[in-house]
Amino acid sequence: AELPRDGEDTTAEPTASSGRPHKEPAGALHPNAHFTMIDIPAQDYMAWETQGPIFDRSIERLATSDRGITMYREVLRREIERVEQGHDPMGVIYDPDHEVIDTNLIPWLQHYYGYERSSDRSPEPVAGRRGSR
Repeated sequence: AELPRDGEDTTAEPTASSGRPHKEPAGALHPNAHFTMIDIPAQDYMAWETQGPIFDRSIERLATSDRGITMYREVLRREIERVEQGHDPMGVIYDPDHEVIDTNLIPWLQHYYGYERSSDRSPEPVAGRRGSR
């Protein structure tokens, strides 16, 4: 999908365009496909597809040496519940006086989607969610 350019109607539905193919043949599944690996999204597709089916964790038998996995899953469950209740998960800190952090994402978008300069796109600012802590 393309981002709106300056002066374009931002209320119209975005148009979808096909991206670069990430494997040959495009409709084949692993192991019958060759992945191009030309960019990060192609590598992501390869990792998703070649990892195999999702393991059924409900029948998993963890040993005492897997205590770290158990602790991590407990933290995830607790923090997911916090977000479901409208709170921020741990580690989220808001500082309204801090300047916007440049993640260098715009040059990557320009390269990947073919924008020539940052003025070719006009993203809407996203307001930060203020949850109770």
